[in-house]
Amino acid sequence: METEETQVLVLVARPGAADWDRLYGQLRESRADGPRVVECDVSAFDPADGGALVVVGGLARLQLTARRGGREIRLRGAGRELLELLELTGLGEQLPPR
Repeated sequence: METEETQVLVLVARPGAADWDRLYGQLRESRADGPRVVECDVSAFDPADGGALVVVGGLARLQLTARRGGREIRLRGAGRELLELLELTGLGEQLPPR
């Protein structure tokens, strides 16, 4: 989902390897002259369902991919638990909410 000013990537509730590959691919394929800030909608993800550290790692890799293209990721719909986990892992400043 995109507008002229914003690219939005959507994280599913329980992302698997194919989901991450899709997100990385969408980010890489988007035009270099596209929006500088890319939003990643994480509202479907619930850390209580498990896999929270995998999601944190995937989001960190997504941010690295974005930065290589001169852009950055902002999280949309991040719950308190995910934000706290990002802070605990030292990634809170690297993956801020929008």
